[in-house]
Amino acid sequence: MAWTKPTTDSASFVLADSKRSHFNTILAEVLLVTRRATLDLANASMCVATFQRDKGCVAINTTQRLSNERVREIISEVGCFDDSSDDPATVIKVPTVLINEQPFETYQFDDEAPRFQQQKSFPLSIGQTELGMLLVATFSSSFDLSSNDFLSHFEDDFSKTLSILWDLNRAQNKTLKTLVSAILDGVILCGMDTEIRFVNQAALRMLHQDDRPNWVGKRLEEFDVPHLTEFLQEALKNSLFELNKVINAPQSRSRLLGVHTQLLRDTKNREIGWMIALRDVTMTWQNDQMRSALSIASHEIKTPLNSICGAVDLLLEKDLGELNKDQTHCLGVIKDDVNRLNRLLNDILDLSRFDEGVIFIDRRKEISLDFLVNKVISSFGSFAGRKNIGIVNKIPKKIPTFKGDRDRLQQVLSNLIENSIKYSLPDSEVEIHASLESSVLNVTVKDEGVGIPEAEWENIFGRFKQLDNCPDHGERGYGLGLAIAREIIAASGGRIWVESAIGKGSTFHFTIPV
Repeated sequence: MAWTKPTTDSASFVLADSKRSHFNTILAEVLLVTRRATLDLANASMCVATFQRDKGCVAINTTQRLSNERVREIISEVGCFDDSSDDPATVIKVPTVLINEQPFETYQFDDEAPRFQQQKSFPLSIGQTELGMLLVATFSSSFDLSSNDFLSHFEDDFSKTLSILWDLNRAQNKTLKTLVSAILDGVILCGMDTEIRFVNQAALRMLHQDDRPNWVGKRLEEFDVPHLTEFLQEALKNSLFELNKVINAPQSRSRLLGVHTQLLRDTKNREIGWMIALRDVTMTWQNDQMRSALSIASHEIKTPLNSICGAVDLLLEKDLGELNKDQTHCLGVIKDDVNRLNRLLNDILDLSRFDEGVIFIDRRKEISLDFLVNKVISSFGSFAGRKNIGIVNKIPKKIPTFKGDRDRLQQVLSNLIENSIKYSLPDSEVEIHASLESSVLNVTVKDEGVGIPEAEWENIFGRFKQLDNCPDHGERGYGLGLAIAREIIAASGGRIWVESAIGKGSTFHFTIPV
């Protein structure tokens, strides 16, 4: 008998060798149980052998010692023949032979061991796919294999069991394949020999290979993207388990692809292949470049703004001569606008630092909340005065001083109070309350403004997020204040939220441990 190479359809394709290894493990367990169960049929002298073709392994379990001749007979009987030879006596070299789970090389043969009196073999197959062979043999003539109920029904029952396992494996494989195919990132799976086992549509699109959908079985080198194989070689040369690189997308000078190359291992920690994940990182790279440019520009712009602010202060303090009422008013407007630009630049710089993970909270300074709130209120005096809005400090005197980051807390209060003034109606009030409970400071900033729809309560803390209901559109900001307040509070270990009703105002709450 000669084996033919099993055919593999798309349904039986395995995404990674780990899946095939999983199925083989199940198959091996079934075979082991079967061998042991067969041996337990009788206490007579018995031998059971299985050949698992995919692994090239012959496993022999026996209750008696075997001779070298019996082992070769078993190997021959289960079908390990040379496909290219017409001589059925030609036995190919089997990679692994185990006798009672002991390697062939160390097994102690018994040359006087008896011959088999009876033997029966069963092909192991699923549909038209041949998986291997099982042999049952006995040294005793008193045990009739042909009359044994277990053996007579074994072939059908075992085939049914394998079919169930195979269908389960195919279903799991189909689900995994569907999931991987649907993700936006490109995924390529290849063996250690760079033979492609799977590639999803996203990867073909990113590599401009949409017109060649059938890549399974081809080599990774056949992609017109030399970087992919170069990265594999680099990882192998440097014994790296994973490697991250950025390359220009094929046929494009402006698009960038992030390439993540990772070594895959099975459940027994054996190397089974490589995964190459592709992601379009063009937008991320452009955003990083923009943040870097904004950060540099902000630093450059602050220098002349500070000079302008210093010159305006000299004029307002009349160090350079008297000013009339109109001149004083104009200089006041200039100073307000300069301060506004300075706050915007500081916000942009803060956001850049937050994106880079650089946010430092200094908890060493002694803070008087009442004093800090009064300081913030005074800084918004003219801004609130233009709309006839009162800012009332209702911080209880009983709240003691505590240690924390005074500058960051002032920044949060400034952002919340400024936001409340912008969205308050004329002739109304903004109130600041606070309480201290179990070493947690609770602060609220309450206004009598236009209110916020409940659907926007979470969204308003996003960057550049602004509502369209500001009473004075000339006072609208840039949507950064609340986002920065949230970053600072989160870094301080607290939380921030809002409660509001349309036409009845808003109350912003935040807590920080002290």
